[in-house]
Amino acid sequence: MHRTCTVCKKRPAVYYRRYSGDYLCEKCLSRTLERTIHRSLASTKKLEPNSKILLPITFTNPVHSLILSKFIPRIESEYNVETIIAVPQYFYEQLKNYKPSENLHVANIAPPSHDVTDPFYCWRYDRAWSIKLAKNHGAQAIVLPLTRTDLNLLMLEAVLRGQSFLLSESLPILQLDSISIISGVQRAEGELLAAYLALNKDTIPLVKTPCRPDLKNAKLLFYSVAVGRPELEFSSFKSISLLTRKLPLKNKVCSLCGGYSDNGDICSYCRSYLETINSLEIVS
Repeated sequence: MHRTCTVCKKRPAVYYRRYSGDYLCEKCLSRTLERTIHRSLASTKKLEPNSKILLPITFTNPVHSLILSKFIPRIESEYNVETIIAVPQYFYEQLKNYKPSENLHVANIAPPSHDVTDPFYCWRYDRAWSIKLAKNHGAQAIVLPLTRTDLNLLMLEAVLRGQSFLLSESLPILQLDSISIISGVQRAEGELLAAYLALNKDTIPLVKTPCRPDLKNAKLLFYSVAVGRPELEFSSFKSISLLTRKLPLKNKVCSLCGGYSDNGDICSYCRSYLETINSLEIVS
């Protein structure tokens, strides 16, 4: 790249962030992501001092979950909270040498069916088992690794399908009873996490997962408009909020996953894996 970091003005740049126009060195990129995570969590105003938060290693995007887990010490000190990391037993062998926190629990939860491609199935499944685990541990919040890019694509996919109840997946925060479900990197674009991963691939395991979320139609539409215009990725948050408020949403909230329901108290997705969620156990 042969440029100097435009933030510290000292070290060589390794990444160009299109959104801000900054050339970032490795250290400033890490600090930028750290600040973005802080802002994402602070904007929700849901993390109370001395509370517990659950950070699940998700089936949908385990690598982004692991990136979030790298910032656990900062989250705990900044908010004076206790963080519980939940690892599905499916990932245990792949992650047995990776321990970002002493407060790590293995959950005996079966993975989704092999090669699931429906992104709404995947995220709702992750939320459902995480919510049950949070209740068991007395956690007040769950932090998921959803970026601004993810939220945009999920919104577009819901609109393309013509299913308004799926718009809840694009909201940066959901509430089910006393548990807040927060998108922990909602103020970061997906590119930023990809750059961080590329520079830290030796310390972040590239785990395999049965979830293969297919958002190709939403991506085609989104990138045909937003390519070369990263500001659209961020301004679209207002569009998400406006669209959600304007649509005549009459859906109840699913009592398992916290998303809007198309089928009474339990959404059709959660009904399909109700038995699996009910059988969840903590191994350690």
